Amino acid sequence: FIDEAYSLDGGQYGKEACEALVAAMTSKDFSDVLIIIAGYSSEINKMLGSNSGLKSRFTTFFEFPDWEVDDCLAFFSMCAEKERFAVDTDALDEIRDGCQRLKQLKGWGNGRDVKHLFTQSKENRAERVYKDFEP
Repeated sequence: FIDEAYSLDGGQYGKEACEALVAAMTSKDFSDVLIIIAGYSSEINKMLGSNSGLKSRFTTFFEFPDWEVDDCLAFFSMCAEKERFAVDTDALDEIRDGCQRLKQLKGWGNGRDVKHLFTQSKENRAERVYKDFEP
């Protein structure tokens, strides 16, 4: 499994890495090996286009569409529920607005960014609780 495989398209060793992948994929010694690459579609297509032997050897593709804002809210709510946090309706409205704006940005990471938002929210809550604590 090669995550962010598009990073193989360039750099000092990128061409060499792609050539090594092609060699492995055509070698009888590795005939029982499955290679999975992952990354943003446009960057993966560019990387595959950099080596004709490489592109012809990846024959099955799964595209995962970006999440809609409601998917982000559902995931945030699920994370909160799993850790026994209640999320105020006004907070969900703010999260909805924020996700709507963030979704427009290149590089929006869907679940990864929503998970980061949830973690940051817990940290902010902990700081508020600590600040308001009176022994």
